[in-house]
Amino acid sequence: MTRSAPQGRRRPRSAAERPAQKPSLRQLQRELTRRRVIEAALDVFDERDFAGSTMEDIAGRANLNRGTIYLHFDSKSEILQAALRDLLPGELELFREFAAAHTRADTEAAYEHTLTAWRKLGRIWNHAQAAAAVDPAVRRWADAVFARQVRKVRRSLENSGMRPAVAEIRATLLVCMWSEFLPRWAAGESNRSRKATAAALTDFLEAAQKVV
Repeated sequence: MTRSAPQGRRRPRSAAERPAQKPSLRQLQRELTRRRVIEAALDVFDERDFAGSTMEDIAGRANLNRGTIYLHFDSKSEILQAALRDLLPGELELFREFAAAHTRADTEAAYEHTLTAWRKLGRIWNHAQAAAAVDPAVRRWADAVFARQVRKVRRSLENSGMRPAVAEIRATLLVCMWSEFLPRWAAGESNRSRKATAAALTDFLEAAQKVV
C-alpha cells in the first residue's frame, strides 16, 4: 500500500516540469558579442576572402580588441565553423521537408524554401568552400555535409525503387550539381524566378528518380 503525500505539502517538480531559466545578462551579452564577431568576419571575408583575412581585420571591423575576440574564438577558422554550425538547424529542416514530400507540389514547395534559404546561406557557403581549400578543419566539415546530403538523396532514390549502386552514383551527381547551382542562383547569376527555378529543379529530380 502506497502512502499519499501529506496534505499541504507539494510534490517536488521534476526537471522537465520546472520552468526554463532565463539567460543571465552576462550570457546575453556574450551571445551578442559572438554574433557581432561572426557578422564582422563575414564582412571581412566578403572583402578579402578567407585566406586574405586576419583576426586583426575582424577585430577592427567588429570594433573590438583582439583580446575580446580571442575570448570567444581561437582563430578565423573557428569563427567560420561557428557560422556554419548556426546553419545546421535550417539544413536539417530542409532535409525533413524533402523527406516528407510525396507529390510534385510538395517537392516544388521544398525547393522554393531551399532557394529562399540560400539567399542567406549562400554567402556563408561560398566562404566555406573557399576556406576548405586552405583549412583542413573546414575541409572536414564540408566533406561531412556533402556526405550527409548524398545519404539523404540516396535514400530517397532507393525508396523510389532504384538499385543502391545506381542510387549512390546519381545522388552524388545531384548533390554536386546542387552545390554548384544553388550558390550561383543565390548570387543572382540566374535570372529565372524562384518559382520557375523550383519547377525546373523538380523536373530534374523526377528525371533522376526514374528507376533503372
